[in-house]
Amino acid sequence: MLVSTRNDCGPRSAGLRSSHNIYNAREREQALGEIARVLKPGGHAAIFDVRHGYARFFERNGFTIAKKWTTMLFGRSVVARKN
Repeated sequence: MLVSTRNDCGPRSAGLRSSHNIYNAREREQALGEIARVLKPGGHAAIFDVRHGYARFFERNGFTIAKKWTTMLFGRSVVARKN
């Protein structure tokens, strides 16, 4: 599920919920690619996943990692800003 807040120029922030349920790596990359495509420059993407990390994807696609952390039990989170 893609969640976004929009203004007249496109999304300022977007997040992907349930990304851990996208088992196919290519399909996960497609979902992240859609976030990268629709997010306007300066916008933020926030992802939490119990199985996969996404910081490398965002770095490869011209984003700056604003925050990255691992939860105490499991899971990884990243907030990335589109340049």
